Amino acid sequence: MLRLIYYRESGDCGHAAASRGASQGRILLEAHSISARQKAQIEAVANFEGGPYAEKEKLGFRLADRLHQGAAAVDDELYSTLAVSFSEPERIELFLTAAAFEMFPRFIDGLCIPSPAGK
Repeated sequence: MLRLIYYRESGDCGHAAASRGASQGRILLEAHSISARQKAQIEAVANFEGGPYAEKEKLGFRLADRLHQGAAAVDDELYSTLAVSFSEPERIELFLTAAAFEMFPRFIDGLCIPSPAGK
């Protein structure tokens, strides 16, 4: 869930831009029974480096940021850091999840699918 919210906050695609907003964040928070820690994480996701996340969680966000720039932005230094904190299966899942969320807005925008808000 944090990954989706992070992409909505940071995404630059038409669908993400049209569908994000404070009201949707409130709806999401109200729709799910979440802990105070989870609520704080959701509210801080746009500035994850200063947010209430473990270092391992921040590494996941850093990877997502780099993949958003392009695969070449995932340099040897970042990969080595990921390898220390994540097992090989965890890295595969992390890369796959981040890459999938990069694909969703491109797929939706490419097909000109209107946003849920109808904008």
